[in-house]
Amino acid sequence: MKPRKEPNFGYAILRVLYPLLKLFGERYSITSTELAEAMFNVGLNGADKEILENQDILKYKDAKA
Repeated sequence: MKPRKEPNFGYAILRVLYPLLKLFGERYSITSTELAEAMFNVGLNGADKEILENQDILKYKDAKA
């Protein structure tokens, strides 16, 4: 994967702080890959809620098509 150039200083700061946020657990953060997997599975199979929280997204990420 090629490192991306951040569009502004705020993004650069958040990139540094993200690992600290991840320490608080999955309730507060997910990766873009986890989100993409969940979106794919929800697109194929639907979801039981209209608005998904991080915990829901992680549940759907592991759902098999």
